[in-house]
Amino acid sequence: MEIVVVTHGEMSKGLLHSCSMYYGKLHNVHPLCLLQDMDIKAFKEDFKTFVDGLGQRVLILCDVDGGTPYNTACEFAQNTSKEVAVMTGVNLPMLIDSIERTGSTVPLSELCNEIMVNTMTGIKIAQ
Repeated sequence: MEIVVVTHGEMSKGLLHSCSMYYGKLHNVHPLCLLQDMDIKAFKEDFKTFVDGLGQRVLILCDVDGGTPYNTACEFAQNTSKEVAVMTGVNLPMLIDSIERTGSTVPLSELCNEIMVNTMTGIKIAQ
């Protein structure tokens, strides 16, 4: 499974940099950034070209539901023969959990549910 982290700004690069502290260089996790001065049409074309070049199982982690990265990922997922799943709300625990599951053969829809539950239970208020 390949993981694509796609965000507004360079948040995706920051998340991958933090993960490299745990794992070293990650070969199956890829950051994509929508920068402020980017043309949206060009971003969508670059996104499609990049993800088309990956393997047959792709998990796409986005920052914001309804944002351009998310909408672009959903459009791609609906128009590809690859097994693709799209999640929003990416954070470091979600990315770490996803990385830990890259060797899984569980369908991506089921995998996403497990990742979502684990990520949500990791949100705590300090006592």
